[in-house]
Amino acid sequence: MGYSMMGQWMWWGGGGYWLMPLIMLLFLGVVAAGLYFLLKAFMPGGGAAFREDQDRALAIAKERLARGEITFEEYEKIRKTLTE
Repeated sequence: MGYSMMGQWMWWGGGGYWLMPLIMLLFLGVVAAGLYFLLKAFMPGGGAAFREDQDRALAIAKERLARGEITFEEYEKIRKTLTE
């Protein structure tokens, strides 16, 4: 009937040989992008929004220290908590 051990795939003549490397590169790109965003999200200080919130909180603590609302020891405790 014209079928070999490969079945009907033999009729393709190997024309799709370029497709597998393309799919592999696409898959590796998706994995690399996923790792990049995961690491950026979970690294300390990795997200810009986190840094902005941290900077704002530290600025508020400095203002409270300057106004005398908190002691230097309390300020240091806040600073250490925010920067860890």
